[in-house]
Amino acid sequence: MKLLARTTLIFLLYASVVAVAGTFVYYEVIHRLYYNYVDRTLGRRKQRVELALRQELRTPADLSFWHRIDHNVEFVPLAGAPPARPAANAFRDRLMFNTLTGKNQYYRQVAGLVGFQGRAYRLEVRTSLLDGPALLGGIVLAEAVLFGVLLGGMLLIQHVLARRYWRPFYRTLGTLQQYQLDQHHAPTLEPTNIPEFKALNAAIGRVLGRHQRLYQRQREFAENAAHELQTPLAILRTKLDLLVQAPGLTEEQASHIEPLLAVTQRLTHLSRSLLLLTHLDQQLYFATETVDLAAVVRTHLGQLAEQLESDQLTLETDLVPSLRVSANRSLLDILVSNLLSNAIRHNVPGGQLRVVLTAHYLLVENTGRPQALPADQLFARLRPRPDRLPGSVGLGLPIARQICETSGFLLSYHYEEPGRHQLRVRIS
Repeated sequence: MKLLARTTLIFLLYASVVAVAGTFVYYEVIHRLYYNYVDRTLGRRKQRVELALRQELRTPADLSFWHRIDHNVEFVPLAGAPPARPAANAFRDRLMFNTLTGKNQYYRQVAGLVGFQGRAYRLEVRTSLLDGPALLGGIVLAEAVLFGVLLGGMLLIQHVLARRYWRPFYRTLGTLQQYQLDQHHAPTLEPTNIPEFKALNAAIGRVLGRHQRLYQRQREFAENAAHELQTPLAILRTKLDLLVQAPGLTEEQASHIEPLLAVTQRLTHLSRSLLLLTHLDQQLYFATETVDLAAVVRTHLGQLAEQLESDQLTLETDLVPSLRVSANRSLLDILVSNLLSNAIRHNVPGGQLRVVLTAHYLLVENTGRPQALPADQLFARLRPRPDRLPGSVGLGLPIARQICETSGFLLSYHYEEPGRHQLRVRIS
């Protein structure tokens, strides 16, 4: 959910809660105000009736005649003497039959004791009340109409804001999504008059410019370092090869040259691996072609057939006929080669190698140590590991994981009893 839609939803939820609660509060306020007005009006009408009793009415027949022409004023005769002083007004609701509507209806009435010609009467002055449920229904309907107008207005405002005021933000976001770090210049962000987006564009421009300069420097350093290292290593290896072939070389001298050749080969492999990791970290490889992963696995298994036979390893395969993935072909070759070579290198004499390829994952399993390896150190770069063999640079699995991250795969390690180590590449 977009930020603007999320804030609008929060406002609508708040408004709906206020509207629902406000309906009952508004009804209670209107109810109280209405009753106060009715009670005040009834009190004044009762005062006018009492004044008429003293000044205008003459006989009890006048009281009956008044009731016939106004049913909301009634004189009920009582036994006993009239009250010495006016009694307090008593207000109450009363359900009565309305002859005009033919239905029962609630009335609000005020009653009090009055005296007329030496006799006590109970004076009742009443008026019809508004129907409470009808009043509440009217308020709810009005609130619903207002809430609908509010909802429509907020959605319209959100649409206008998204199209107008948030346009610089979405254009900046689109520019960043298309930006690649290996471009020769930083992206140009669209100018805006909104201060927040202007500050955002300025900060993004500074960050991208600084990171691009650092990226170019690191890239140049990695390429220069790799070039400068490869040349003296190649010269050193050539000289050592010539020295081994020199006439008159004693056995003692040869025993000193062989370790130097091994170290030189290891340094050459190490420099190439570090250069590859640098390129992967800088994302210089992108998924630009469709590769048949099943064919790549079969090709590498065929190339390793002699090594499997010499190490007396049993190969078990379960491969799909074809599996096309979007990745860089060279990186896939390195990934499969590293996984298979690692499984062979760390296998036991006469062990097993199992390779499974499905539509969702690639599994390489080998027999080995009867205990699980530390998963936190397995993919660490240049860190001593308990399974690391002499002469190994220890970058095969870190390179494999970095290739998986670059290609959108997931590499994980699993251990199963007894002594079976699995490297699983989840493809989808």
